Amino acid sequence: MERAELYDDGKFLTQIDPKYKVEFRTEVAYENAHRMSIMFYFFLVFFLLFIVLDIIRFKEGLLHGNLLYSLLAGSHVLFFYQIITSAFTLRNRDKLKRREFPNVIRLERRFMLSMLIGLLPMGILGIFERETLIVLAIYSVMINIVMQLGHRRCIEYNVISFILALFGILVYFGYIHTGESADKPYTFILETVGVFAIPFFISRRQYNAKLREFEYQKILAEQNEIIRIEKDKADELLLNILPKEVAEELKDKGYSEAHQFENVTVLFTDFVNFTRLSEHLTPKELVAEIHFCFKEFDSITEKYGLEKIKTIGDAYLAVSGLPTSDSRHAYRVVAAALEMRDFIERHKREKIREHKDFLDIRIGIHSGPVVAGIVGVKKFAYDIWGDTVNTAARMEQSSIPGKITISETTHKLVEDAFVFVDRGHIEAKNKGEIHMYFVEAFKGERIVELLNS
Repeated sequence: MERAELYDDGKFLTQIDPKYKVEFRTEVAYENAHRMSIMFYFFLVFFLLFIVLDIIRFKEGLLHGNLLYSLLAGSHVLFFYQIITSAFTLRNRDKLKRREFPNVIRLERRFMLSMLIGLLPMGILGIFERETLIVLAIYSVMINIVMQLGHRRCIEYNVISFILALFGILVYFGYIHTGESADKPYTFILETVGVFAIPFFISRRQYNAKLREFEYQKILAEQNEIIRIEKDKADELLLNILPKEVAEELKDKGYSEAHQFENVTVLFTDFVNFTRLSEHLTPKELVAEIHFCFKEFDSITEKYGLEKIKTIGDAYLAVSGLPTSDSRHAYRVVAAALEMRDFIERHKREKIREHKDFLDIRIGIHSGPVVAGIVGVKKFAYDIWGDTVNTAARMEQSSIPGKITISETTHKLVEDAFVFVDRGHIEAKNKGEIHMYFVEAFKGERIVELLNS
């Protein structure tokens, strides 16, 4: 949207989008109420000026028997109502600054009414009395400036307003100086237009420009909010793929380097009878079953602070101790594994009661160093490599359905928090004999203390 469109205030009665109307009216009301408190001092000065004029006229005997001057003196008294209203806003300016005034629109209407009562009679009578018209011209320009202090286009408009009003005053003094008659019809028209019509027209143009700018700012804010929401969605999607630290590095640098982690614990799970189950279920039913289980695994890994790496068919890979190091990495993984095992056991019993085929699980765990990072540049994924990953996979392959098998390395890290069954040395593919243990259960409440310490 070009700037020329944003400030196209050529239409005299421009309307704002209805959905912004209340907010705009409230915003304008607060701004005007704030300016009322400033205008109190202007009102006071001009009121005193009008009173001085009345006193001079009184001393000159102009108020006796002169209906015009008597009515003008009465209009000056009505002008005092503006002082009362603006004094009220001055007393409540702290509430107005905090946007806590209970009904600011009503206050603004009250103020506008006070200006109507205080100015309209004087403005009509001022057409027939030049001194009052001059004071009103100055008053009109100054008030117009104050009422539009917050708008970026007020300067150029008010310079025009001031020049026109000044021209009207100079015309008046020019007629006096030359001795010309001052009551010709076109002089009244000129002064009325210069003092009242032009400032009113300019004020309306200012209001329209402000309205357009407000509407533009609201549209811009809405677009920014949409962008923010979409950015949050993109960030959330990225965090579902990558660890937070890696995602931030990727956004900042455009790439992420692989890092070595010396102390982590890797968890592998695999469904034992997946192939047999796939023969009895449709592909859609099989995927739904796997999704149901892995969704619960995701909740468990999040609960214990594990980093899910990936799923490979019916296998699930997670790790603790990266990308942020954690001295409790082995405790967290073993505790998560127990919850996964128990979840599958409950789900298995439900399937048996329903006379349906069920999945069983093997879990393997090993601790040690790994390298972690992003592979490739398209459809990239965070992955881990190293002998620790391979050994964890051998622990899972050497386990039995419904059991968690851990290596001796992991056992040494968590032996104080869990109940184990020593399996002895067992042959593992391409690894030779490895000392393995079954994890049976938590050992009292010790795990809670360890995980929270």
